[in-house]
This record gives sequence, C-alpha cells and structure tokens, in this order.
Amino acid sequence: IENKLYTIGIFLDFNKAFDSIKHDILFNKLPYYGIRGISLKLLRSYLSNRTQFVVINDVASDTDNIRYGVPQGSILGPIMFLLYINDIVFIPHTPDIVLYADDTNVFFSRLKTYHLF
Repeated sequence: IENKLYTIGIFLDFNKAFDSIKHDILFNKLPYYGIRGISLKLLRSYLSNRTQFVVINDVASDTDNIRYGVPQGSILGPIMFLLYINDIVFIPHTPDIVLYADDTNVFFSRLKTYHLF
C-alpha cells in the first residue's frame, strides 16, 4: 500500500504434502543444505526400509514398502518437506514466497494491474 503497488496473493495448501516426498529426490537435495555424512546416513536410515499395513476388524493386510513420504506427526516431517520444496523460492519474477510446513503463499506485486495477469 505504501509503495502504491497492486498485489495478488496465491495461497497454496499442498494436498498430502508429507506423503508426496520422493526419498531419492530429498536425499539428493540434503547435501546442498549441509546435511552430509552421519546426519545424512541417519536420515536415510530413518526413511528407508519402512513398511505399512492396515488392520480392519482384526484382519491385517499384507505389508507394503513405503517409498514416498515422511512420517506424519514427526518433528522432522515439516522440516524435510520444506527442504524438499525450498527451491520453489527461485521461481523467476516471484519476489515474495512464504513457506510454512505444507502451506505456501506466493505474492506478485506490480505498479500496474495489467502486469499482474
């Protein structure tokens, strides 16, 4: 308002954000943020070789390997998701991006409204 700019805000909430993290992509990104050596091995161990199954009326399904996602409700889940999508802030012509867990806000500001569309 002070700069007399017109602003459009796009508010995103990623659907199943923590379930969509592809482990190999995450592991390739972590060294760029200084996560190497033992720390990287620990995170690999934490996410790798996990299985899941469902129990309904005391009947258990077969187990299945988990190849995507981070554990829901974990302390590391939101951090790993943010590291996974952090390069979104490098989208050209997008000066203001706010990341918070699986919520992302993108703001475009221009002097003229027709430059926003």
